[in-house]
Amino acid sequence: MMSPGGDKSLAKQYKEPQPTPPKRRESTFWVESVEGAAVKGFTKTQLERQEAIFELYKNEEDLIEDLAMVKSVSFTTIISFLVNHFVCDTHTNAETQRGY
Repeated sequence: MMSPGGDKSLAKQYKEPQPTPPKRRESTFWVESVEGAAVKGFTKTQLERQEAIFELYKNEEDLIEDLAMVKSVSFTTIISFLVNHFVCDTHTNAETQRGY
């Protein structure tokens, strides 16, 4: 079994994930996503309301996309760490039992 301080070889095996380059999202407006004829019947207040709703919707989409990326990176890192830990621990236990 590994000591509470950890195994130095395990620390050497762990590779910190590389930083992800920032993703630039294009700015889009609700009025650009609908046909011009549909917009003509809206008042200024209604257009502002639609733009606010659309902005909220787009920000929620972006948040979900970001969270999916964080989940993917986190789980990949955790799984990699656990697999390496298991292999080192198993190898250490096998050597101990054989008397090496």
